[in-house]
Amino acid sequence: MTRFMTPVDLGLGAEPATARRKDPPAVHVRARIDTQLRALLEHEEGTRSGVDPEHLHQMRVTVRRL
Repeated sequence: MTRFMTPVDLGLGAEPATARRKDPPAVHVRARIDTQLRALLEHEEGTRSGVDPEHLHQMRVTVRRL
């Protein structure tokens, strides 16, 4: 059985990173990258299984946004 990576495996926190309005730009960039990495992980299993092409589509969209 294949074990897929989790956010914690990648060194991300258990909860998604957030940025407040007055935080420096670096905090906002980090929060956005965190969000996109989590989206990649979310669609990894479905992309690998090939059952629903929507997972591959969403993974490609996430890569473009990164």
